Amino acid sequence: MTGRDRVKAALTFAKPDRAPRDLWALPYVALFQKDELDALAEKYPMDVGASRISPGLSDQALQATATAGHYTDEWGSVWYVGEPGVIGEVKEPALADWSALATFRPPWHLVRERDLSHANRACEKSDKFMLSDVAARPFERLQFLRGSENLFVDLGYGTAKVRQLLEMVHEFYLEDVRSWCGSNVDGIVFMDDWGSNHALLIDPRTWREMFKPLYRDYCDLIHAAGKFVFFHTDGHTEAILGDLIDVGVDAINAQLFTMDIEGLARKYKGWVTFWGEIDRLTYDPALRDTTSRWLDTPMIVGSLHVFSKSSLQKGPRCGSLSSCSRCSIGRWAARPSQPTRSTISSPALCTRSSSSPVANVYQVWVPWMMPLARTSGSRRWSNNSQQRQYTVPR
Repeated sequence: MTGRDRVKAALTFAKPDRAPRDLWALPYVALFQKDELDALAEKYPMDVGASRISPGLSDQALQATATAGHYTDEWGSVWYVGEPGVIGEVKEPALADWSALATFRPPWHLVRERDLSHANRACEKSDKFMLSDVAARPFERLQFLRGSENLFVDLGYGTAKVRQLLEMVHEFYLEDVRSWCGSNVDGIVFMDDWGSNHALLIDPRTWREMFKPLYRDYCDLIHAAGKFVFFHTDGHTEAILGDLIDVGVDAINAQLFTMDIEGLARKYKGWVTFWGEIDRLTYDPALRDTTSRWLDTPMIVGSLHVFSKSSLQKGPRCGSLSSCSRCSIGRWAARPSQPTRSTISSPALCTRSSSSPVANVYQVWVPWMMPLARTSGSRRWSNNSQQRQYTVPR
């Protein structure tokens, strides 16, 4: 299988020859540990590629974080970099004072003058599953423009201007998504970091009123173009995972270990592909040889999203994969052609010992893109398009 075929098989609940691999690294790694990064990628070839807009663009962005100091982004906010290789944070938001909104305009040239010919050629030449750059991040953009504290006050009080700004930002990102929809990429990425360590950053009701409709717009555009939706979010986001599936997200990259991952598996298996993650809050390199949660790969500075290799062994099975919901966690399931609703939902059908929670977790979460077996709900696929209708468990 090629990387493209492997990822598509995982996304569509077919059976790839192994779980796909992907690797993210913060700027520090590319700047100061590039040899280690290259060696890791050579040892464990990636199945996902990035479709850069033009040669050198990523290098320019990388150099902005190469030294401590500050820089101004395309939206007019000033970022301060405290140490080399760290992305930094906004200290001078462009719209800290609402009076500036009257003359504020998004940087439309970034989208309207974009040339995707280089990205398209890269997609044609590669056998990897090719992803877009981040095409939308409305909540984070509001934070960068207003400052986090100001924004939370705006949302809490229902300030009219924040809705005006959100509409402006959304229009920009709709055009950004449309641009990528016309390219040769296989999947389009959007993101927002929504969680603290323990809960959503805002009231889920506010999220559903203000942001969920925007996400649905992005997903509808992407699916209409026959592409897959990839979404990244950090923090404890369990309150909205069902909503993300509802609007049509195909792959979610979330900090699963801040949540009840076994519970998430029981609730959402068969509904979505979880796009990697490790337990960065409690990870101890000394445990790598004693627990099957971790790979025997080096831990390098940055965000590591490699969760599989061809020699991985899956946990024990009870032999009743067709009828056992516990053992079917982590099992590759074929994508249904018709709406179905399984009656198999009770782990009591399994007689295998459940005394080792690590083994259960390993089966579900070590592989990078593991489509989980269906136990409830319905998901309809059309053979002629990527349009789907969902009935998501709450």
